[in-house]
Amino acid sequence: MMNLNKIEERLQLHAETEIKEIVENFMNEIDTNLFDKYGGASDYVHLKLNDSVYSQSIQKFETMLICMLKKRHLEAMVEVKSKELIKKLELI
Repeated sequence: MMNLNKIEERLQLHAETEIKEIVENFMNEIDTNLFDKYGGASDYVHLKLNDSVYSQSIQKFETMLICMLKKRHLEAMVEVKSKELIKKLELI
């Protein structure tokens, strides 16, 4: 039987996977709705912030987005998933 730490690790893994899927779907939407439809450069994302230009490869952009979302949402996602699991267990 799993202990609580293993269960929490699994919930965290599921939340991380969900974040990755959301970002992958977002990136696919960009490819389908912008690059495939209109063409243009798909290798770099150019951001202009305060007169500075930042260029990142699409892969780095995707990784950065995943990291940002994990930092901002992972803990809350695990908390919600824990409550959902407890609710399911109470029904058994």
